[in-house]
Amino acid sequence: MAALFAILSPSLPGPPVLRGVYFGMIAWFFRVAMGAAGQAVMFKVPNAALLYMLMSGLLEMTALGALCGLALRPR
Repeated sequence: MAALFAILSPSLPGPPVLRGVYFGMIAWFFRVAMGAAGQAVMFKVPNAALLYMLMSGLLEMTALGALCGLALRPR
């Protein structure tokens, strides 16, 4: 994840922490939202469980992205 952030960071707008948040939202879409959509199509999963998965994944990916932005900012 850090390597992807380092590659994509120059193309993201804003200061390093905001770049990390944007990166986290991109990662959330491809990892969590697509996973939840796949689960909804393949299995009978309660809507509350899917919503919980989406919200907790958004919090996790945003926090990880912000941490990447703090730790990997250019010096």
